[in-house]
Amino acid sequence: MTAFPSVQAYLERLPDGPASYPECQLKAAVFVNHMDESPLPDELLSELPPVVVDLARNPPPVSAWIPEAAAMVYLLAIRDHFFAPGVGDTAYETWSYERNKRLLSNRLYRAVFLLVSPDRLFRHIGGRWARMRRGTSIEVLDRRPGYVHLQTQYPPHLHEESVAIGFRGAFRAAAELAGGKHVRIDPPSVAETSTEFVIRYE
Repeated sequence: MTAFPSVQAYLERLPDGPASYPECQLKAAVFVNHMDESPLPDELLSELPPVVVDLARNPPPVSAWIPEAAAMVYLLAIRDHFFAPGVGDTAYETWSYERNKRLLSNRLYRAVFLLVSPDRLFRHIGGRWARMRRGTSIEVLDRRPGYVHLQTQYPPHLHEESVAIGFRGAFRAAAELAGGKHVRIDPPSVAETSTEFVIRYE
């Protein structure tokens, strides 16, 4: 899997590769959106684990739930192919921000993320997270007007640096769609089973 070094490193950290943590699931809309925005060339797709190839070649309905570990493999393959590790961090975050802004603006999620203030958005972010993910969670560690400190929790190594960068872009998109101005997010602090985000806005 030399074309995807981040994927290889990710799979080596998981207990059962893309089949790890079956209780952790992701709404298929997120996965399908990844593929629509940045589809992998077919000759590279075949280098990924069979379960990931099957998901990509036979996309489930957007309302279905799919294994998050398998979805993470495809996302990391996008990162490896389109964004050079390290030097591509800014471009990758921008891609995630723009992709999430389009996704969260569509009719399926508009009512969930729009027509609320940033303060209300983050106050109830646990429920919004649960609409998109199962088996992982998000907690508000501290919140005051214009400031929120979040922590995501997940099984060991299910999320990693690239995922955190993607979430940074996603949180900025959600905060702006909720009416936030001048949204600023500190570099995320990534650990084995949790990641922390500090978000400021006006």
